[in-house]
Amino acid sequence: MMYRQLTLILLLCTAQTVFGGTPKSNYDILSELAKESSQSTGKFLTARKIDTIGLTLSHHPAQSLIQTALVAQPTLHFFNNDSKKNTVEIEIADLAVRYFRYSDSQDSLVREVQIHTSGIVRQPNEPMIPLPEFSKLTRDTIARTDVAKIENPGYSFTKSIVPEPEKSLLSEIAEPVVLFAVAAISVLLLFTIRSQ
Repeated sequence: MMYRQLTLILLLCTAQTVFGGTPKSNYDILSELAKESSQSTGKFLTARKIDTIGLTLSHHPAQSLIQTALVAQPTLHFFNNDSKKNTVEIEIADLAVRYFRYSDSQDSLVREVQIHTSGIVRQPNEPMIPLPEFSKLTRDTIARTDVAKIENPGYSFTKSIVPEPEKSLLSEIAEPVVLFAVAAISVLLLFTIRSQ
């Protein structure tokens, strides 16, 4: 009976290590959000029977994610910009990762990944049509030690500033006291040795 319990505990620990490992990478989450934004744009254009269109994106480090997701839409066909044809201009207001302190644990962070896009559709001899704004925020809790694993050094938009752990009241008081005590003892020893 005891061997069965021990075996079950070992299996559970192994399963958690294998399946509960590193959280999803920042790049993957940003790609998913870009895909959702592109699908929203695709549905809007398809509903207006616009299927062949030029594309202009605002400058953003992650603009390739949205461009790739838009081009992958099966109902849309894109071409180089031509002022005599339909064009869509997309403004990427936000597509980024941010970390915040997690109040329940010094070893954890809150990760927020956000997207916000808007834009317009230009058609020859027609008034401009605004694209519906797309905004979404995902939030989860990650270990500080996972930050290096979930960021991709090749893409600056997958990185963010990691806040320092919050100092406890004890460390705010104890550290200066210890430093002062060490300095005082050093000075005292220096003068004691010189006077002998």
